[in-house]
Amino acid sequence: MRKGFYIVILVFLSIITIFFQFNKIPVNIDRDEIAFVRLARSLNNKSYRIYTPQETGHSTLYFYLLLTSFKLFGLNLWALRIPAAIFGVLNGLFIYLIFDLVFREKIKFKFRRLIFLMPVGFILALIFITLRWQFNFARFAYEATFLLFLELGSIYCLIRALKKQNILFVLICGIFAGLAFNSYTPGRIFFLLPLIILFIDKKTRILIFYYALACLPFIIPLVIALIHNPEPRVVDELILLDRNLDFIGKSVILLQNITKNIFMIFVIGDMNGRHNYPGKPALNPILSLFLIAGYLFSLKEKKNIYWKMFSIYFLLSLIPTLFTLPKGNPNMLRTYTLIPSIIYFIGIALNKISSSMSFWQVELKTRRVQNLIVICFFLLLSVSSFYELRTYFKFQKEVTKYSFEVRKSFEWLKERNFELVDTWYKY
Repeated sequence: MRKGFYIVILVFLSIITIFFQFNKIPVNIDRDEIAFVRLARSLNNKSYRIYTPQETGHSTLYFYLLLTSFKLFGLNLWALRIPAAIFGVLNGLFIYLIFDLVFREKIKFKFRRLIFLMPVGFILALIFITLRWQFNFARFAYEATFLLFLELGSIYCLIRALKKQNILFVLICGIFAGLAFNSYTPGRIFFLLPLIILFIDKKTRILIFYYALACLPFIIPLVIALIHNPEPRVVDELILLDRNLDFIGKSVILLQNITKNIFMIFVIGDMNGRHNYPGKPALNPILSLFLIAGYLFSLKEKKNIYWKMFSIYFLLSLIPTLFTLPKGNPNMLRTYTLIPSIIYFIGIALNKISSSMSFWQVELKTRRVQNLIVICFFLLLSVSSFYELRTYFKFQKEVTKYSFEVRKSFEWLKERNFELVDTWYKY
């Protein structure tokens, strides 16, 4: 019953965060969203295609979902954006379920005669839900929330499989990972995470066979399609394929990208107004401190399988953007799947606080100081959430009026079959 109560609260808060002024922020439309409409409609009444070279080349899984949404809700802006929003809500639930398994401790304090217990996983889900980096991409039609949903589903099943060595969960984990391969381009290497984790533990190596059995049928068809039709964006932007750069040049770009992405998190964020309030770091100062503290605490837990899992996940989420041309960096869209790993290391800091409660109670011989510390801790997280929401709904709101450059109504574009010309929008 308690877990059900937490889930209801999280769904309620996710819906408010994502759907508040849903049709007003962003008020305009992005050219990519219009391209997505054209692509989804091109799939209608045709045999299934796993990849299409249309609109710079895309795997089609997400666009079949868009097409289904159009058939259910009609061809309108709501139907275009609602799938990303739904997956944004579901991602908050997956974060709670995952970290409720990873962190079993509860933050506890007594206020008069009442004892308050709050699981670390629930607190982390609250941080995730109110993180501007997270809910921004759930408010328009980009594919990032869908990719994160698939990866979180795979991770949840992987953790369940590790705990009980359950073949069914391994199979579901493989299905989610295979579907992630068919989603947004940065998800193409995610399937390596469960594979590596299953291999690390000798007891679970036998499960690799079942993982591959479930995963490969989803991966192989797209690999074959990409061999015949390489994605233009990957070919144009991947520095490893750039013949004009020697080894030293590629190494310099790699170092630049590493620096830019570290700065993106703590100092200077993405300058794209669709991705971020230009220049603002991805994390506010409070979460940055928790992240740094959590990472330092976690260095003592390198043998922990979850530390290995989320450290590898962090690296896999960075790799796609590290090996692209520097003009596209920093990029909070391509690095969107960094968020769960960041939440994990923040959770390490919170877990450290909760696990120290019993020590404080013995040493201080009173709950007053303990309660004061916990109340201050909750106030910090509340300030962090308020800061994120205020930044988006007060400041980034104004930026989206210009970064979403197509200033014609969806119905107006619909009448012209969504064919854009330069005179229809302004920068």
